[in-house]
Amino acid sequence: MLKKGFSKVLQAILAHKVKTALIASGATAAIAVTAVVMTNHPMEIKDEVIALGGGWPDSFFSDEYVEPEFVDDPSRTNNAFNVADFGEQGNNGWFYRYGSALDPVKSRRLESYDGEKYFQLGKTGMEIKSNFIHTAEGTAPILEWRAADTGKVNVQLTYVKNANKDKNPSYPDGVTLYVYKGDEAIGRYEVDVSTDKEEVVEETIKDLSVEELESLYFIVDPNMNNAFDGGSLYVAINDVNAKGPTASVDTTRENNNANSQEDFGKQGNNGWTYLYGKSVKDAKLVSTEKDGAYMNVTSPNLTISQYFIHPAINDEAMLCWQPAVDGKIEVRGKYTKFEQNDGDPTWPDGVVVSVYKNGEKLFNKKVAAPAKGENSISFREQDLEVTTEDKLYFVVDAGINSSYDGGCFDINIIDRTGATTEADVQIDESETRQNFADVKYDFGEQGKNGWFYQDGFGDEPTGSYNMQNFETEEDRYFDSSYLEIKRDFVNTGKGKSAVIKWKVAQTGDIKIDAAYTKFKNEDKNPSWPDGTRVTIYHNDEVLVQEEFEADTKKEITKSLNVEKVSVKKDDFITMVVNGKDNNAYDGGSYEFSIKGLSPLTGKTHKDVTSTGGSRTNNASMQEDFGKQGSNGWVFQSGYYLDPDFAVNVETYKENDKYTTNDGIEIKRDYIMPANKGRSANVKWVAAQTGPVDISLTYTKLKNEDANPDWPDGVTVYLKKNNEILKKQDFAPLTDKEVTKDLSVEGVNVKAGDCLTLMVDGKENTAYDGGNFTFVIEDADLKTVDMVNNSGSNYANLALDFGEQGNNGWYYWEGKSVDKAEVLHQKTEDGTGYTSRKLKGLEVKKDFVQPRLNAHAMYKWVVAVDGEIDITGAYVKFGHEDPNATWPDGTTVTIYRNGKDIFDETCSCPRGEDRSNKIDINISKLSVKAGEVITFDIGCNKNNAWDGGRLEIDIEDANATKVGVGNKERTNNTVLGAIDSIEQGTDGWWFLDGTSLKDAKVLHYMNDDKTAYLSGKNEGLEIKKDYVHPGKNGAAIYQWVAYSDGKIDILGDYVKFGQNDSNPSYPDGTKIQIYINDKLLTEQDVAVFAGDGNDNKIDFMFTKQDIHRGDKVSFVISAKGNNAYDAGKLSVSIYEANSESTGRTNNTNLKNAFGEQGSDGWYYGMCDWDGKNFELLEMDTENNRYYNNGKPELKADFVEPGNGKNAAYKWVAGETGKIKVTGKYTKFVSSNDPAADGVVIRIFINGDEKKFIGVQGNFSSEVTRDINEEYVVHEGDEIVFAVNPEGNDSYDGGRLEIKISDGTGNDDEPETPDTPDNPDEPENPGENTDPEPSDEPETDGRTNNTNLASAFGEQGSDGWYYGMCDWDGANFSELGYDSGANRYFNDGKPELKSDFVEPGNGRNAAYKWVVAEDGTINISGSYVKFANNEDENATGTCMRIRVNGQEIYFENQTAGNFDSEREATFDKTIDVKKGDVILFAIDPEGNDAWDGGRLVVNIKSVD
Repeated sequence: MLKKGFSKVLQAILAHKVKTALIASGATAAIAVTAVVMTNHPMEIKDEVIALGGGWPDSFFSDEYVEPEFVDDPSRTNNAFNVADFGEQGNNGWFYRYGSALDPVKSRRLESYDGEKYFQLGKTGMEIKSNFIHTAEGTAPILEWRAADTGKVNVQLTYVKNANKDKNPSYPDGVTLYVYKGDEAIGRYEVDVSTDKEEVVEETIKDLSVEELESLYFIVDPNMNNAFDGGSLYVAINDVNAKGPTASVDTTRENNNANSQEDFGKQGNNGWTYLYGKSVKDAKLVSTEKDGAYMNVTSPNLTISQYFIHPAINDEAMLCWQPAVDGKIEVRGKYTKFEQNDGDPTWPDGVVVSVYKNGEKLFNKKVAAPAKGENSISFREQDLEVTTEDKLYFVVDAGINSSYDGGCFDINIIDRTGATTEADVQIDESETRQNFADVKYDFGEQGKNGWFYQDGFGDEPTGSYNMQNFETEEDRYFDSSYLEIKRDFVNTGKGKSAVIKWKVAQTGDIKIDAAYTKFKNEDKNPSWPDGTRVTIYHNDEVLVQEEFEADTKKEITKSLNVEKVSVKKDDFITMVVNGKDNNAYDGGSYEFSIKGLSPLTGKTHKDVTSTGGSRTNNASMQEDFGKQGSNGWVFQSGYYLDPDFAVNVETYKENDKYTTNDGIEIKRDYIMPANKGRSANVKWVAAQTGPVDISLTYTKLKNEDANPDWPDGVTVYLKKNNEILKKQDFAPLTDKEVTKDLSVEGVNVKAGDCLTLMVDGKENTAYDGGNFTFVIEDADLKTVDMVNNSGSNYANLALDFGEQGNNGWYYWEGKSVDKAEVLHQKTEDGTGYTSRKLKGLEVKKDFVQPRLNAHAMYKWVVAVDGEIDITGAYVKFGHEDPNATWPDGTTVTIYRNGKDIFDETCSCPRGEDRSNKIDINISKLSVKAGEVITFDIGCNKNNAWDGGRLEIDIEDANATKVGVGNKERTNNTVLGAIDSIEQGTDGWWFLDGTSLKDAKVLHYMNDDKTAYLSGKNEGLEIKKDYVHPGKNGAAIYQWVAYSDGKIDILGDYVKFGQNDSNPSYPDGTKIQIYINDKLLTEQDVAVFAGDGNDNKIDFMFTKQDIHRGDKVSFVISAKGNNAYDAGKLSVSIYEANSESTGRTNNTNLKNAFGEQGSDGWYYGMCDWDGKNFELLEMDTENNRYYNNGKPELKADFVEPGNGKNAAYKWVAGETGKIKVTGKYTKFVSSNDPAADGVVIRIFINGDEKKFIGVQGNFSSEVTRDINEEYVVHEGDEIVFAVNPEGNDSYDGGRLEIKISDGTGNDDEPETPDTPDNPDEPENPGENTDPEPSDEPETDGRTNNTNLASAFGEQGSDGWYYGMCDWDGANFSELGYDSGANRYFNDGKPELKSDFVEPGNGRNAAYKWVVAEDGTINISGSYVKFANNEDENATGTCMRIRVNGQEIYFENQTAGNFDSEREATFDKTIDVKKGDVILFAIDPEGNDAWDGGRLVVNIKSVD
């Protein structure tokens, strides 16, 4: 068998034919053989299969050659690829040999290696490189690979035979490939040679068993000659279990930006993979990467590296990219075909470059192989929609041959998801854009003033995209391709041109100013940068284009100006900077601006102003500032320093400023020009013909630029029409502000003339802001003769303020004290004066504000010769100006005639809740009648927040003093009963002061002469029955004794309740009582929450020694504040008696009723105020006092009428404290719908002490409880007066009064009242005892109850249902409506278990009586239902009282609400059996929609 097999092999060699063989030796290998010829015309290869023998004759072997020792790498595996492993002998098991193709085992190693190739001396043509192999004459080059491990391997063999270029093309005879396993031939493949194509052999041997270090030989046999025997041999050996190449998933990707060169690296990096294949459909990952280059084991000469790509003759080379996210991309690509150096320059046929999306071909082009230089093509695909499943393929196909098919891809993939163009950006058209634009100043967001900053393609002005990445700190657009656009610098990107585009604002003619400076080329390879090309377009039309070389020695600047272009609105003017083939050192500076040549578009002063009418030639920019045209003012921007080349600024923030998008800012006192030569103009149009005075100042603010040399200052003009009246230059000083006056007086104007303030920012507007004042006035001054006929030198500004001349006061305005005019025009609210000329100035009693160019003046005319004291203060109010340093305060000057006697500047504090004060105190100023004292309030430098208040009090230095007086009187007096409060009346004086020592007699009274006021002590008011201390001093009542003796001083002080929004803020008052400087008492008087929730203290001092002229003082002063410090002082002073009446202060009206005077009681009638008491005659038959109709008084019935009160008068039997208890019951009055109820008043010596209202129309009896304490003097008259209140229809009722000694000594036993009809209850629903019951019946009750579950009959579980006053007084039970399960008052109040509503002036009240001594917890909630159906509804408040003492108050339910409001309570208190706990809901204002729900739980905690 061996000989037979070998014979066949030998025959095949001698036959010298191209064949493909499959050789089998036992079960050693199964070999699949395929021959693929990569040509346009398939070459036929015979299918002859030759079986080689398993061995060789012994005569073939020789021992002359000794194989060098091989030291193997123990980590080596059965995976090898000759091209990648090429190197030193033995590397990864490879050896490079020469010898006979028939006996490779006897071959020898090649001895020469230069690092690139192996060769052998004497063997001409013998060469083995990594990817090239060539035979020698008669000798074959041999690749040997030794197995690393025992096992099975797969072998892939690809051989490309180069074309036959021999001059005698018939001479070359091709080669034969052999594969041996040891000395066993397992493959033989004959390869013919062609003159017009390369021959390709692709073979695979699978599942080949190998032993460790067993050799596989791969042989190229030269056949008969070695002419043109060169080719590429690729051999890959892999363990059968080896895995193929894989690509990693790049998890760092966030977008679809990619670049083939910058991203080059591992398979999968940024979505890139490197493939081979016959087409994109069967493309696969290349097998091998070495030293930064990818190759494939079956694709000879296929190479993919960062800057190089070469296809194989049998496989296309491909770059593949897969998107990271779904979206839209743009593909910009460039392929460069490198120069070819083939010996036959006609042989290289170039390549075909294609681009695919999945299987769809997007681009395809043949690229020739240039004999010199490079051949480049570009491709671009815009708006390509992709998903993460898509793949883009960039393919290079070798064509007919692969000779010199090397080139380079530069592929830039740009994520255009969300990308925009100029069409997608809405330009701000909030103001009319003009054809003035400059990228240096407008640079910023896309679309600002029509500018767009884009990345483009080549020289194209269209199809570009807006740059997305704007770096604020660097003030630039920048992307990863190094495309960079600043306001004055531009650099192209890799594969991207820089596009700067402006959208035309208006149709007309424009001028383009543009220039470009190419910076020096400083590249280390100076030949690499290729310069730039800059083009200016109008739409797609080239206006100018310039080339800029990459000069290494100098910068190159060229003008790109265009003097005139006619454009239409929405056209585009575009600058394109093209980096050409690369962007190396493409940076340069540029200028690009547009100037309009046609008139501006927009409104002017002619559109918004008019002359004549009510407008005058008085105007102040600072005060008139507002809408365009207001009082002739117009706010404009313009160009060329021409007031007529201007239009009105359109953007106005009301009461704040006018602005333009490019920097114009005009406020009432601040002006800022814009760049691009755009001036800021303030223009006034004259209303009338005549002369005017122009007051104009401009203050250049400090230069605080980080680069102080950059700002260049401003030029300020004052123009009449286009004539310059004044001009001032302002340097940009860094150390100070500079103010200059541009005022002009006596300028003659005609109606319609324009006076313009123009601020020009020159070359730049850095720190060009400034403050200004601009006032125009006519020259007319109106005056008046000033007199004071009051006859005294007493004056108070706040109290006298009113009409001109009142008490000698006049109100003026003017530039100075001697250049002023009287004010005649009232403020809108009629409370003060304002200027007829200009807005802003106000003169009021409590507010004063000057205006620019005019001070506010208060003038007072001296009434009589003498000396005066001037006291007071000027209070400068705080500010909230956004510029905290701008308000600079006011000046305060006082003049006597024209000479100043006081001069101060008052600064303006920050914060409207703050103020600064200047005290004014001028003593004993000698004056003569007719002299004028002027209080002048002026602006400092500006009038920002110049409001304040002037407080002035003028007194005769020899003021009125407290004294006895000349009128004869006694030491008996009642403060509340004096008939007037003229100082000294009945010895009474009214003063204010911080102490008795500095107290002064008050002079000013209110209009009805019932109260004294103070102009300098805020809040002070003194009446005989009302007192409120001042903020700065006490209210003082002073009585002067008329004669020597002893006196009794009795009275009380009632501190009224408070309703402050912050109930904890009012802190009460203090009362002090003195005789001369002897302090009799001093008490702090707390203030209680709630209107009518008064706090009363009594005082009584008896048998006090007194001398004529002694002073008894009652000092009422505020404590920490004087909020809600109102009250009432009641004082009675008596000459002390040594005798007594013998009666006590214990009596009962019903028991004592009878003869006049019995037990001190008298029965009669009086006026509503208790005066003019008259005794009535007794009708003994009916046991009544009667006035022939009305009034009528009985022991158990009383009815007023005929315009008179029914009055019960009782005279106190002794000096001391008394308790007055009882009640008044109003009988039913509903028989007459017009009946309106009554009012009960209690008077002591004519001084009203108590008011009890029982007004209304009643279908059932209504009860009001009486429970009062008073200090009385023997002989004092206490009157209980029932007033008919409106009409006297059905005004009958019953008054029950018990008077007892307040010390607890009750000598008068109380006789129970017996009702007239013993079969009926005397007063159904009456609360018989508002105080805790002495012996309440509890019926075994405990202190555990719940309102909802207990609700039912009156008294059930201790609960009672009724109504009361706001303070809990006068509780009366309501009747029960069983049909609705409610207690009801024929309307309101209404009480249910789950609903409660107060009304008709009464609280809805749930009362519970404590069952036993102990500690209880009261918890629950009050829910106020929504009440917004009536916008006037005011809500409610809730109180809890224990025995009349308030323990809980909540008013968060007061107001108008669209949803429920809930107040909760939780109180733990100690109680006694019989204590009364009252839950009262107050209607608080009105009773509209006052419904709610009360939940109460009471439980014992003992």
